[in-house]
Amino acid sequence: MKFTLLALFALSIFACTETETTETINPLVVETEPAQEAPPKKTEYTVATFQNETKDWGYEIIVDGKLFIHQAHIPAQQGIKGFSTEEKALKTGNFMVYKLNMGMDMPTVNLAELDSLKVLD
Repeated sequence: MKFTLLALFALSIFACTETETTETINPLVVETEPAQEAPPKKTEYTVATFQNETKDWGYEIIVDGKLFIHQAHIPAQQGIKGFSTEEKALKTGNFMVYKLNMGMDMPTVNLAELDSLKVLD
């Protein structure tokens, strides 16, 4: 009987004891969410066509309002001949913009690509 009373007494002591936790907060350290980076600015490309001095067509690529490429003659082809139609110049300019959008800083075009675009006469 004494053992039972002693056991009950011990259990009551443990049951009544609360465990207290404390947390020290440094007032100089404030947790904040990590700064979010602004999304990259979308580059705006514009293709403009023009007639050169020989009445052939060329194109310009304008990046964010500033002239980036001025192409008065058919690139990758010998001679100084422009495109025979405005549509061919525009198609080539749009192809160059496609390459810029794919990550090429200074895009180039070769005769095989121009031929596949059907812009060569």
